Amino acid sequence: MTPRARSNRPDTNKQERKNLRMILWNTEGLTNALSLTTLNFLQKYDLAIFTETFLTKEWGLENFYSINNLATQSKLGRPKGGISCLITPSFSPFETQDKSEHILAIKTKICTIVGTYFQPEIGETDIIDEIITALSRIQKREPVIIAKDLNCRMDVSSKKTEAIFAFLAEEGFTLINIEAVIQFRASREEKTDKRVRISREINLSKLQETNTQHIIQTIQSNSPNEGLAAIENCIREATTPATPQSRRAKPWFNQTCYRKRKETIAALHEAKVHESEAKLKNYAAKRREYKELIKRTREEFRHEEEKKMIEDVEKDPFKASRLKQPHFPRNIPIEL
Repeated sequence: MTPRARSNRPDTNKQERKNLRMILWNTEGLTNALSLTTLNFLQKYDLAIFTETFLTKEWGLENFYSINNLATQSKLGRPKGGISCLITPSFSPFETQDKSEHILAIKTKICTIVGTYFQPEIGETDIIDEIITALSRIQKREPVIIAKDLNCRMDVSSKKTEAIFAFLAEEGFTLINIEAVIQFRASREEKTDKRVRISREINLSKLQETNTQHIIQTIQSNSPNEGLAAIENCIREATTPATPQSRRAKPWFNQTCYRKRKETIAALHEAKVHESEAKLKNYAAKRREYKELIKRTREEFRHEEEKKMIEDVEKDPFKASRLKQPHFPRNIPIEL
């Protein structure tokens, strides 16, 4: 893990950098992905994180420290998962803080880097639990970068995506979106995701009117990235925008319930790791408090709703006896 000579990069140890250049890449096989490109393009980055590497042995690159979380190899089929991280000497000294099947956390001089990869079949509850466990080992005031590959779709509304993003926002992370890059940074700044939500409905007639000759010429002129970007723009222009859906959640489940749930999950993980009687008692107490809080909050919400209903009835005495209006008209005209 000792870096080789650095001749084509400035000595960042002698000068403090204000900006970090980083890349997150789901390679789906790191060896094959790197064989299709030149490695020189990585030299402009200070931090590179690769997910789904399929690596079963250690790997490194010149001018970088390399930390690998190797993929799991079953008896049959290809390896599964794998996370690799390349950092420049400007991050040293560093140490591996957490390494599990889905998470690689590295504490450096500048910040703590948390690389994640979760398969599409893993639910939001398991993802949030593992991230909570990783963050519990990091000091609260420590700057954190979560380079995440959660397999959460951004083009459609889903319960999984909304739950995970709400959790990260509650933890104080900000969604960083630069062009097609989605990233989280530990900051209180308010930023919004400016991506256009699209559906799977494509206007074929509009797609057929696209000037494909220009795309072909772009690809043939040794500019495959520009050609792929042009293809993506054509598909987006021919795609119908999706209608945003409102989030479905219990109306009485407030921030206090959320924080208490997070504390209970953290106590559960500590009890599993340490397996001590004190930790088990602490988890039991946290779980009891959480259940009591849920019950109390639900009752308070019900009383508030009843109070609002009574106030409405006092303003309009006939509201309670008025029949509920149907969503559709009762009389449907039929042409004979």
